[in-house]
Amino acid sequence: MQSTGRVYATFTDQVANDPIHTTYTWLSRFGLALDSNIVNGSYSDLDHDGMLAWQEYMTGTNPTNGDSSLRITYAFTDGITNTFKWPSASLKFTNGLAVKTNYYNFYCATNLTNPKWILWVNKIISTPPTNTLKIIQPAWPIFYKISVTN
Repeated sequence: MQSTGRVYATFTDQVANDPIHTTYTWLSRFGLALDSNIVNGSYSDLDHDGMLAWQEYMTGTNPTNGDSSLRITYAFTDGITNTFKWPSASLKFTNGLAVKTNYYNFYCATNLTNPKWILWVNKIISTPPTNTLKIIQPAWPIFYKISVTN
């Protein structure tokens, strides 16, 4: 510049090449940005909880703590009503940016040998730090799982 003026710049976080573009800032907070072989840390599972780092980023859990993952942490039945609880993240991430509230889908299946997961309850809004869902006990044996959704 040859004259007095202002320069404006917008900086964005570099993102990983994974399904949701996890930010390098988040990955490096947990020591996962890149390893010595230049492998993307978002595909690692350092805490061995079955969730890759990018999945933990999406669900708001800690990729270095095996007790921090999206899973049902409480299940109780009184014979009529089933009550479930799970850790709840407050934000949904898109392209590395927190953009809106997480929603959860709740699925059921009648067996785990060859499960055909059926959507039981959808678009359950996130209520951090814990979500609670109560449903009527079905007359048949059933298994449940949860997932994060838009």
